[in-house]
Amino acid sequence: MEDAAGEATWVLEAHGLTLVRVPTRRQPSTDHTLRQLIARVATVPTDDVELSWRCPECGARHGTPTVEYPVRGSGAPWYADAVSAAGVVYAGAGSKHPFALAMTVEPLVAQVVDEVSFHANEIAWLATLDDAERSAQRTAVWARKAALARALRHRTFLEPARIELTPADDRGIARLARSVPEFGTSWSKIELHDLPSADGFAVAVAVLPSAR
Repeated sequence: MEDAAGEATWVLEAHGLTLVRVPTRRQPSTDHTLRQLIARVATVPTDDVELSWRCPECGARHGTPTVEYPVRGSGAPWYADAVSAAGVVYAGAGSKHPFALAMTVEPLVAQVVDEVSFHANEIAWLATLDDAERSAQRTAVWARKAALARALRHRTFLEPARIELTPADDRGIARLARSVPEFGTSWSKIELHDLPSADGFAVAVAVLPSAR
């Protein structure tokens, strides 16, 4: 059985995305873990990697960081993100699609929380599950929505309850169940991938359609 807190690497080849999980005891910081990964995939020295965690629109630290260096040969940017909790760092770097990670615990169990966090159809689906599975799925759905929100930055604000996600398929991929106007015609191309994590937590990566 896989150690849910141990070091691991996953590659989403279709998206040109490399993801890693690293115990924090083996690295000094989330930022350093991400710099090391970018250096690895871009084949540059770690010390040369330049990241900005400030939002380019509002200056606050939220959403995904901007890779200021390196840039790709075409001048196009690298995409990168990292999150940490429960003694592990999850980081990703890729060249094809904007993306973001999220690591969450289960939202507070309360009707008012569900009404603002989950679509009515998601609430109905969760109600059909036994207690243990419902808890795990609530956490997973919330992580997927959190990752999507981080990936979108300021481009689109959506109340979580307006977004209905499909259950994850056997590859651990969920999608939008239906369009919402803010996503335009590209809504069906958004993918939300689950990553293995420790009990009580869920980790997801939201992959957006290519920016090019």
